[in-house]
Amino acid sequence: MTTTSLAPEDAARQACATLNLPTRGLTPVRAHATSVYALPAAKAIVRVSRADQHEHITRAVTLTRWLDDHDIPVTQPLDVPQPVTVHAYTVSFWHHYPQPDDAPTPHPEHLAGIPPPSPRPAATALRTADVRAAVLPADHGPRQHIALPGRPGLAARPRRDAAGDVRRTGLPAGPRH
Repeated sequence: MTTTSLAPEDAARQACATLNLPTRGLTPVRAHATSVYALPAAKAIVRVSRADQHEHITRAVTLTRWLDDHDIPVTQPLDVPQPVTVHAYTVSFWHHYPQPDDAPTPHPEHLAGIPPPSPRPAATALRTADVRAAVLPADHGPRQHIALPGRPGLAARPRRDAAGDVRRTGLPAGPRH
């Protein structure tokens, strides 16, 4: 674990200075693993994360910009070079929007039909099951998305108890709710 004598708020101020952003009115919003500050002079939110989160934050900024380019309603990162590393912190900057009660809620359907990002942001390892769960329709049978290439889904296999006997649940075969 990296330690520093610099406080997250000081890291936010130094990152703002690096990008020539005004720090007037910098106000803490949340102090946790990632500290969050309102920066009203720039109509922004400043997120101060641990330095080991740099790759993750870079990927988040890249992906969010790509989603915005395809008219997906997302919080946009400020149009500045980011993230910024300050001592043991990674600092990112995001537009601050008023939060109306009737704001639209993004849904997975918003992603249908848009081309993948180019270049594609580096991804953490996703299991085939995760990808299939994200793209299959809701009425797809339970656990069928856990099928791997060349192997049937778990729902296609009979359930067996510890002795290897097929379990009888008393329920009809098919999707269960």
